[in-house]
Amino acid sequence: MNQNVSIDGEVYASYHTWRTTLGVPMDLDENICLCFHVSLRKVKKFIRLEKPIRASQISQCYGAGTGCGWCRPFLEKLLAEANSASEATPDPESKPRGDSQTVAQQGQQGSSSDDGLAAELESLSPNAYADLRKTYIEKGHGSPP
Repeated sequence: MNQNVSIDGEVYASYHTWRTTLGVPMDLDENICLCFHVSLRKVKKFIRLEKPIRASQISQCYGAGTGCGWCRPFLEKLLAEANSASEATPDPESKPRGDSQTVAQQGQQGSSSDDGLAAELESLSPNAYADLRKTYIEKGHGSPP
């Protein structure tokens, strides 16, 4: 017998609080773009389906990366990971990119502090991610819309 289990908002909120308090890493439904509430799942799906050439094109995914700028290094990392994975297993139906400079090469031209932050995305809890963004904004690096 298959029973559907429903979780009400209060139970989910308790679970979410427990996860973030204990420092459990971000899951796919956590927001990577805190300005526009764009989840990691939405960004990964956008990258998989739309195959953007440059990280700036991810802004077409609900405006991700166009607010304070905090999430841009993370978006660049996700795109670089997707590109390296697609290069390892080429899709015979994929369109040719037409741009010889890969996003990974573009990322190497960026600042090294951004690379360190981007590498930690998988291990950051949602609270730690939000706290680092708060510090980023307080230091005057960006301002939320």
